[in-house]
Amino acid sequence: MKTPMLDKLRSALKDGRLIPPKSRVLVALSGGADSIALLHGMLALANELDLCVFAAHLNHGIRGDSADADEAFCKNVCEKWGVTLFAKKADCPALALEQKRSLEEAARAARYAFLEETAKKIGADRVAVAHHRDDQAETVLLNLFRGTGASGLRAMRPLRQNIVRPLLFASKGEILEYVSQNGLPFVQDETNSDKAYARNRLRALDPQLRLI
Repeated sequence: MKTPMLDKLRSALKDGRLIPPKSRVLVALSGGADSIALLHGMLALANELDLCVFAAHLNHGIRGDSADADEAFCKNVCEKWGVTLFAKKADCPALALEQKRSLEEAARAARYAFLEETAKKIGADRVAVAHHRDDQAETVLLNLFRGTGASGLRAMRPLRQNIVRPLLFASKGEILEYVSQNGLPFVQDETNSDKAYARNRLRALDPQLRLI
């Protein structure tokens, strides 16, 4: 069965520039379709590319029981797939107040701090996150609407320091097709439809505008 997402993931990783052979890779796992597909794909290619794969999940402490259920889901998936999972719970609403920043910004900062902390603890060479081509287009548009300069329009890079985004060349549709073909379980984060977040307001616009 042809799987465009896995083919693109393999192509992105094959030359070893994004993730060198024999690397220890920490995959950021939210439990959503994108990160589940990334983890599954990395595991599918691990032997071929000589990689050791781990996962990390941060419970942001924003959605109460729902967030706790997502954490339990990630633990269950990793147990079934034989992946070592590192999990932590944060109080991002309290951090946002303390740092005088938006909840979205505080959650992002807490997530990357946790990923870096965990990567150092286990000696991971790379931290893999599941941003894809549609996310890239949204980021460019968000930066444009915010009045960014030319540097902001470059958006996300496939590799920045030790953070790697190997799905930037795959579309959301290809990721969902991969999830469906492989019967992969995933969770839905209800905050993805919350218009309090700028990215969600953008997603409510016409898809043709988002994917210019």
